[in-house]
Amino acid sequence: MKLWIFSDLHLEYADLSSPLAIPEADVCGVAGDLMRAPANGVHWLAQHVMTAMPCIYVAGNHEFYRGGIKEGLDDGRAAAERFPDVHFLENDFVIVDGVRFIGATLWTDFRIDGSQHLSMAHARERMNDYRQIALQRSPWQRFVPVAAYRIHQDSRRFIEETLKADRDIPTVVVSHHLPSAKSLPARFYRDFNGAYASDLEDVIEDGRPALWVHGHPHDSCDYTLGDTRVVCNPRGYEDENAAFDRQLVVEVRA
Repeated sequence: MKLWIFSDLHLEYADLSSPLAIPEADVCGVAGDLMRAPANGVHWLAQHVMTAMPCIYVAGNHEFYRGGIKEGLDDGRAAAERFPDVHFLENDFVIVDGVRFIGATLWTDFRIDGSQHLSMAHARERMNDYRQIALQRSPWQRFVPVAAYRIHQDSRRFIEETLKADRDIPTVVVSHHLPSAKSLPARFYRDFNGAYASDLEDVIEDGRPALWVHGHPHDSCDYTLGDTRVVCNPRGYEDENAAFDRQLVVEVRA
C-alpha cells in the first residue's frame, strides 16, 4: 500500500501557494493542523483528495482553536459520516485494504523532560492552546494541561490495546503529537518539549506498527524505532518548512 503523508497545512492562516498535486497513492494520511475545526478539515479532504483516494485524518491542536474539543470531535465525526472515504479518527481505527489505521490527536503526558509539574506549568502559562481552546463550550469547561494529560492517557491506552489485539495485521498509527523525543527538533525551547512529545517508544517496540505518522513541529523527520518507521512531513505556516514534500509517499506492506 502506498500512503501519501502530510500535516500542518495550516489553511486557517494562508492558502497553499499552489494546489496540491495528488501523487499516485492508495491512501492519504493527514496528521492534523489542516485547518480550524475538524468538520472543515473533513469537508476539505472530501473536496480535494477523497475523489482520488480514501483519507485518514486526525485533528491537531489548531483544529480546536476558538472552539471546544468535545464539540469539535462530535462535529468532525458527524461530517465524516457523510463521506465514507474520509475517516476522522480519535481513539478509533479503521481497516482499509488490509491495513489497520489507528488514529488519535494523542496530546501529551508532559513527562518527556522529567518534571511533569513544571512542564504543565510552563504550558499553561505560555502556550496558546490553553487560551484558545475549551475542553467543551456548552457547558463551558476550561482546557488545562491536566485535561490534556487525561486525554493522552486514554489515547495511549487505546493505541496500546489495539496494537495488542491483533499483531498480525499491518498497522499504521496516525497522531498529531509526537511519540518520541527523537522527533523533537533541536531548535525547540526545552521548557515546551513536554507539550509536544511523549515517550511511547515502549508501545512502539512492543506493538510493532509498520509506520507511525505524526505532525505538530514544523520540521520534517524520518527515522526508525525498532521495526517501526516514524515520519513527519509538515508544511508549517505559509510554506515555513523548506523540507516539506508535497508528494511524499511511503509504502507499507499489506
